Formats: sequence, structure tokens, C-alpha cells
Amino acid sequence: MLDAGRAAWRAYFAVLGRLRTGKFKIETWDAGWWQVRSALKDRLLATDEMQATKLAHDALRDKLRPQLAEFGFLDAGLESAIQSVPGSAEKIG
Repeated sequence: MLDAGRAAWRAYFAVLGRLRTGKFKIETWDAGWWQVRSALKDRLLATDEMQATKLAHDALRDKLRPQLAEFGFLDAGLESAIQSVPGSAEKIG
């Protein structure tokens, strides 16, 4: 996840001058992930890096999700109910 995220940030800064920064309120170095992702998507830039980041995020989510109940972050019954709802992974992840 970290390597994919770093690649996405490098791509973002490489094309920063081509992005519509005003549209996404990007005015300083501390732009948030939503702003970065949206600005790149808006110009169809860094698509490979963003896809790699999404795949890494999904893999991390799938690895951690079973441990939510195991470590007491989420009741096991509730976790089962969430997993049984179609599309719940996309909404939560």
C-alpha cells in the first residue's frame, strides 16, 4: 500500500501544473487524498498509479477485515451482517 501510494504522490507532483487545482481547492502542499485523487481523475492522469493504489487498498482491506471481530473492533454478528449485504465492501472500503 505504501509503495503504491508513494507512486501516486510522485505522479501527482509530476503533473501538478496540468491539474485544475482551483476546482479541487488545492492551494498548498497539504492537499488531501480526495483532492489528489479527484484532480488526477479529472484530467485522466496517473491512471496506472491510481489503479495500483486502489488494488493495494482493496488487498489491505481484505486482509484486515476478518480481524475486526477477532480483535474486538466490531461485533462478530455485525461483521457477518455487513459482509452478507451485496456491495457492502465497496461502501465500507
